[in-house]
Amino acid sequence: MNTKLSAVSDKRTDLMCSECGHKSSYKIADLILATRVETTTHEVRQSALCRGCGVRVMQVCNRLDEPVRASV
Repeated sequence: MNTKLSAVSDKRTDLMCSECGHKSSYKIADLILATRVETTTHEVRQSALCRGCGVRVMQVCNRLDEPVRASV
C-alpha cells in the first residue's frame, strides 16, 4: 500500500524482519522527520534495516498479533 506517512492515522508503525522475526516499532512523527512528508509507508518498509540481523527484508507487523495486556 502506498500511503503517505502524513496520512497515517496511527501514531506508531511496527515492522518485522522476514528473516529473523525481530520486531521494531517506529513513531510516525519520527519517520516523517527522518525522511520527508511525501514518503510512503512502502518506501519506509523497503529501506528499513533489521536491528537484529541487518537484513533489508521487513514487513508490516499487525499490532493485533501482539499479546493483549490485562487491565487492572
